Amino acid sequence: MESYGFTVMLGEPTWMVQLTELAEAQGRAYPLKLIIGSGEMLTERAREWVEKTWSADFLMAYASVDAGTYIGIECYKKQGYHINDAELWVEIVDSGNVHQGRMMGYGRCKIVDADNPDRVIAFNEGKGAIIGVPPEGLGKMDVSGTELVIEDSPDLPPMWQAFGASRRPDGHWQLPALSVELASPDAALHIGPQHVVLETAAIDLAADAVGTRKLQVVSWHVMFMSRGKVGPFRVDGTAHVGGSGKVGVRMLLHDEGNADKAVTSAAAIFEITERE
Repeated sequence: MESYGFTVMLGEPTWMVQLTELAEAQGRAYPLKLIIGSGEMLTERAREWVEKTWSADFLMAYASVDAGTYIGIECYKKQGYHINDAELWVEIVDSGNVHQGRMMGYGRCKIVDADNPDRVIAFNEGKGAIIGVPPEGLGKMDVSGTELVIEDSPDLPPMWQAFGASRRPDGHWQLPALSVELASPDAALHIGPQHVVLETAAIDLAADAVGTRKLQVVSWHVMFMSRGKVGPFRVDGTAHVGGSGKVGVRMLLHDEGNADKAVTSAAAIFEITERE
């Protein structure tokens, strides 16, 4: 970065934190003029650490990270967003468009029950970036014959068991030490096992707080703050009973083998569907 003379950094907070961690470890951080983040929430503790490392203010925006445009952005007081009504007419629309650009692709999908396609299970949307051109001669991988066909059955283990999670005698849910099966290509804990163990812990915490497991999740948010490097990974959490039959849960996933570092934060809201 320094060799190119970059003085402003723009991106998602998760990647900012990971880049800062790498720059700090290698001693390659240098003073910037400004850092702008969008697309995710950011803890004040993480913001202060990033600002100190790069000697620059870290402002959050409600924006398109990739295009650099914004609807709202913080000023240096960092007490809320200022609407950019000088350049934009802010309007909420239900477009549902899917777009393929030159460098970015945007897509969405609907997940249904294979035995009953009219039963919608979930919606999903995402985006991807073209970050480079493959070397000459490198084609797509041939994955024929590697497909997994799994028939739903009562004999299948629960998701937490399939990912190696367990509940310790002290009541905390955990994932085992990092292994090839749980790692992503960058040798860090994959997001899949994290979602599974956090959801399992959240259900237990909520059920213990309200005395029933007949719960329906209505909100789920996960913030990946740092790479899980060693393990085992422990979930700490608390449940808070609210009004209108709802209960909220907050959690932190710690890497016990790496100075008990908090690597992921999560929050969920459940609705009681029926009391036992």
